[in-house]
Amino acid sequence: MQVLICADQLHQRIPGGTGVYLRSTLRAAKTLSATNEGPSWILYGSRPRLNSEDEIASMGFQYRYSHFTNPLAQRLWDLGLERPSGRYHHYHSFSMGGPKPLPRDREATTQSFAVYDALWESQGDMYPSSGRKWHRRRFAQIRDQADKIITISNESKKVLVSMGVESERLEVIYPGSDHLPSADLEAGNRILNEFGVEGDFLISVSTLEPRKNLKRVMTAFSTTLGELGGPMSLVIVGPNGWGGSLAPARNVFLVGQVTTGALSALYQKAVAMVYAPLEEGFGLPVLEANAACLPVISSRIPSANYNNTLVVDPRSEVSIAEGLRRVVVDDKLRSSLVTQGLMAANDLTWAETYKAHQRLFVKVATAR
Repeated sequence: MQVLICADQLHQRIPGGTGVYLRSTLRAAKTLSATNEGPSWILYGSRPRLNSEDEIASMGFQYRYSHFTNPLAQRLWDLGLERPSGRYHHYHSFSMGGPKPLPRDREATTQSFAVYDALWESQGDMYPSSGRKWHRRRFAQIRDQADKIITISNESKKVLVSMGVESERLEVIYPGSDHLPSADLEAGNRILNEFGVEGDFLISVSTLEPRKNLKRVMTAFSTTLGELGGPMSLVIVGPNGWGGSLAPARNVFLVGQVTTGALSALYQKAVAMVYAPLEEGFGLPVLEANAACLPVISSRIPSANYNNTLVVDPRSEVSIAEGLRRVVVDDKLRSSLVTQGLMAANDLTWAETYKAHQRLFVKVATAR
């Protein structure tokens, strides 16, 4: 059995958390496919731009490309003017992007899509208007045509049910936590030295966009300076998204996107992580910090349902600031958060994420 996997998220300018989920599942698939029976995967995506990294080809699978690069490829897919060529038994997209769903037909190839959240609705004012329109249109197509929809948490499943998706067509497949490599201490030190970060620091990891709530985090941090037992900095890791740049602030360092080895090193060196988005489908950075034995301050998001973070109100700078104070100065609390976080991270692996996809693909294709 062959499954065509739309992996075009890897060719996006900012793959984001969806890219981490896809990339990590593909790596687990490559590792386990030789020893596990099940469908073989063929990757599909837009043609890579000249002189750009071709991550789809580098994953080690068979692959096929559109005739076009993005964004033209996505426009043609949206219009139904281009479809993947060749034979396959099931089609799955790890995002809402790629070719639009085909009409459901008992004679057609089965199809599934990933919809990890509905933030374009619940946090609509945090999205560009063009993005909201595209997501609404594509979601309606997926809701009406997909044989199965994969989502990332029970919270997201409830939201999608409220938006008209039958519960039996939804499958929750959790992410793993074991995707970061060993710490590249040299790279981590180089980043800290380049930006002049001295002494202890807190870390926050996310794409820089309004929904991530970084302005409130920065303000809350500024109010705690001098109350954290010594000099302290806030290191914000992540690429620029949209919605305007963040203004510089005292002891706050925007270091941009870093390698995964450098990120592991920064997690290892940090005092704590603060991650307080207004809403998330899951929240992978929390698991990354948990796996690195780093205490976490977070908003109430699905990845914070295991007593593995100190939960704060993301809309209250006072609440965030109090969370920072407590986690930095309370050794007993820090120890508890590290223990609970490690337990949560150990329960979630990308091998299990891959196997869950395999089981679902076989179930859907053979049922037809």
